[in-house]
Formats: sequence, structure tokens, C-alpha cells
Amino acid sequence: MIEGPFAAAYPGSALQLHPCATVVIDRAAASLLRLTAYCEHVQRHRPRVQVSA
Repeated sequence: MIEGPFAAAYPGSALQLHPCATVVIDRAAASLLRLTAYCEHVQRHRPRVQVSA
């Protein structure tokens, strides 16, 4: 779902297109990903969203 292709054969891959999807994954599972360092970098440097009333 995270690094695989976007395809009908993998229904979870549709979440790659969702603008507000959040993936919760533990370090053991994340260690199997190829892009773990990239994902951690993006998480550390993501813009903070501020909602003003």
C-alpha cells in the first residue's frame, strides 16, 4: 500500500491518492520498506497546518 504500484489488484494502493491518509506503522514493519529514510525525512520536515477561526 505504501510503496507498491497503484493498481486495482491492490485495493489498498488507492490510499496513495487520498490527500489526508495517515499510515501508522511500527518500526519492525517499516524496516521492510525501501524508502524508510525518505518517509522519516518527510515526516520530520512536513509543514505544520494551522487552522484559523
